[in-house]
Amino acid sequence: MRERNLAAAAVLFALALPVAGQDLLDASQAFRTSARRIGADVIEVRYDTAPGYYLYRDRLEFKLQPESARLGAPKLPPGKVKEDEFFGRSVIYRNRTIVQLPITAMDNSTVTLTADLQGCADIGVCYPPVRRTFVLAAPSKAR
Repeated sequence: MRERNLAAAAVLFALALPVAGQDLLDASQAFRTSARRIGADVIEVRYDTAPGYYLYRDRLEFKLQPESARLGAPKLPPGKVKEDEFFGRSVIYRNRTIVQLPITAMDNSTVTLTADLQGCADIGVCYPPVRRTFVLAAPSKAR
């Protein structure tokens, strides 16, 4: 079912571009994403979503490498409920959204975070899923 929804959103995005008659931002501009380690055991992911765009909470996914590193449950902000024409009743994020990810890195080493997202523009155009990858060094120890 999820694959069908994602495929439908990608098709709607492709079809709506010429119809919309408005300039759409590239996904990298509409959904600016950054990540940093704010301690040995927490990664902070920040989404700065452009005005007129929104992210779906249930389309945010995170993975961590190497396998020796463990990712805890993301701490997601509440968001707002939207009756969405593509995905039904959904929780969305606008503007700045900060997600904290608890991690356990066995040797406090560098980790690679993969962050997936999907969002739409208010004009009714949805973007296909986007994947961002961040290589995050262990925080330096104060001496």
